[in-house]
Amino acid sequence: MVKGLQKGKDCLATLNALKMMGIHMEEEEDRLVVYGQGLSGLREPPNIL
Repeated sequence: MVKGLQKGKDCLATLNALKMMGIHMEEEEDRLVVYGQGLSGLREPPNIL
């Protein structure tokens, strides 16, 4: 869980890259809940990051 997440372009780009690699996230009011995928859970993104 991340509280106080900044909404700058660099942070948003990082979140987008993680989503493209299969990481599931949910925004809830003032926090972001990130669901891990384990040590081998990242997948190759469909596009160049």
